[in-house]
Amino acid sequence: MAVLDPRLIPLIETLTSLGADWLAFELIDGVRRGREFEETPSSLAISRQQIREGDAPKPIEEESLPTSEPLPILGDDQIEWAVTYVIERLDAALAEFDVSLDNLDQIVVGQAVDPPMKHYEDAGEMLIVLSDGPDQRKVDRDAIQRAQALIPRLRTALEGWSNQVRSDSPT
Repeated sequence: MAVLDPRLIPLIETLTSLGADWLAFELIDGVRRGREFEETPSSLAISRQQIREGDAPKPIEEESLPTSEPLPILGDDQIEWAVTYVIERLDAALAEFDVSLDNLDQIVVGQAVDPPMKHYEDAGEMLIVLSDGPDQRKVDRDAIQRAQALIPRLRTALEGWSNQVRSDSPT
């Protein structure tokens, strides 16, 4: 288990102050967990094909198995990993919101024959309300699109921060 690099603290504090403490916790957990082994896309494709064809997957010799121990993320790699993780996770979360709105639109359109939803066009735009105790956040398609448009700027800012932090570090 890797020790959290103190240079990540400002990023974690920023995420927390912006209400993305969920992402800060995921980031901390990911760094502490390390890089876990993942199957390559080609090996997964081969296994899927074998299953589709009704073949039993070929036995793997024990010595050819990769280690299941996660590799620690240390030093500058933690900074680079954190930047990549934050961008990819925010991008994925926004994509999930977008898909959720599409699904809600489909549900409403599918039930448009019911009297309360008869005039879907008058119902307004789909809105997701996230409620956590007294706090509420509202997300609509425009907000998602605005946030998705800001991802490249966020990537540039985080990469700049990463470069600065890593170059200021005594090596």
